[in-house]
Amino acid sequence: MKFRIVVPLFLSLCFLFGISAVSQDVKKAEENKTEENKKVEKIAKVEKVPEEDEENFFESEEKFCEIAKNNGIREAFEVFGSRNSQFVQTTSISFRQWLEGVEEGKKEEFFPSQMVVSSSRDLGLSVGSWKEGEGKFMLWGNYLNVWEKTGKEWKIVIHSKTVLPIRISFKKEKSTEKIELSSERKPARNAAKIESEMLSVLKDYGWAKIYNEFGDENLIRMRSDALMEKGKKTIFIKSVTERGYIEGKVKKSISSKSKDLVLFIGAAKTGGPQISAQGNFIHIWKKDSEGNYKLFLDFFASERMQDRVRKKLL
Repeated sequence: MKFRIVVPLFLSLCFLFGISAVSQDVKKAEENKTEENKKVEKIAKVEKVPEEDEENFFESEEKFCEIAKNNGIREAFEVFGSRNSQFVQTTSISFRQWLEGVEEGKKEEFFPSQMVVSSSRDLGLSVGSWKEGEGKFMLWGNYLNVWEKTGKEWKIVIHSKTVLPIRISFKKEKSTEKIELSSERKPARNAAKIESEMLSVLKDYGWAKIYNEFGDENLIRMRSDALMEKGKKTIFIKSVTERGYIEGKVKKSISSKSKDLVLFIGAAKTGGPQISAQGNFIHIWKKDSEGNYKLFLDFFASERMQDRVRKKLL
């Protein structure tokens, strides 16, 4: 009788232990699976980071050049422009207005010679040469793209270019200099005050003094009558000493979060020995290694008074 009771009890206990062991194995398997899933998710996240992050400034400029050459200037600006973007020459208009007058399929080639990005990685600029057409039908000059990062996208907020006269032969830079500014630069004086001070000196004393006092040693100047070259400041100063003075008024400014790249856009007019001209200027200030602001780029697109009179007569 005892034997009959013990055997079923023993079998029941074995069954219960068996279920418990199986459930523990299942639980361990599930835990392992969860851990594996977490690892997979972690790996997936790591792998997705480069895809989620928008291409950096240098790659964006290169893609812009590629699209403009292969697909046309309209598509390049539709991809990299925004509704707040401006096209700055003798006048300043929105990209939307400018693109309305651009021929479908019109292609241009851009050759950046120098690209600079702020230490905060939210503002960048590219300067270089551009050309359209070939041979006798070729137009060319220098260009400036100012890029701003919004969220994860880089967009061109300012596009400017000069058209150089035929007598100056086309110059294409062989290599591109890429500069990433350092966040270790010391704080500088307020850039807006320096810009205002420079315009005051420019009005009273002319070009030569402001380039000597405010210009970077590799100052880039973009004019419709001057080939863009870094340095050679003394030669350029000599060529503009007799050009009189300029009066300018700032209308807009753009700054990187790190304050090591600051841009000012405004209207200006010239006076003095030469025929008066008026147009738009862009001044870009960059902190040097000691943290002082130096005029890094000076752009002035002007229309002479006689050209405006001629337009009215036509």
